[in-house]
Amino acid sequence: MHPAERGPWTNAEVARSITEAANGDKSFEISETYIGYLRKGKRTNPTIGHLNALADFFGVPRTYWTDDGEGEKVREDIALLEALKGVGARQVALRQVASLDEDDLETLVPVLNALAKARGTRGRMKPRGRSAGAPDTGSASPL
Repeated sequence: MHPAERGPWTNAEVARSITEAANGDKSFEISETYIGYLRKGKRTNPTIGHLNALADFFGVPRTYWTDDGEGEKVREDIALLEALKGVGARQVALRQVASLDEDDLETLVPVLNALAKARGTRGRMKPRGRSAGAPDTGSASPL
């Protein structure tokens, strides 16, 4: 994985970041050359410390390296995120919200309000068909 605005991490960037995070613990330091060997399959038995450091760096579960099912799940998640970026996650989310029934919306609105509050967003969402403090009349208007 790498940031969307750039290409893959270089061996030097990965090694430098992991070595800096090791805070002087030599057992967790890793060289640019060793990263290259791992990527090319010339080294196939990294230490647990190196596997953990690599998982932390790339933001994947530590089992990514040892559990084929976990690796496949991460690859599927990445593919889904890429697809969502292409479609536009906002449109996908809006379509999902539009398909919710009243009970689901009653559950979702407080969650969205808490998220908005945590992010400092002004304004509060109101459940469908109600104004703040109004009794439920059963009407269904769009968000």
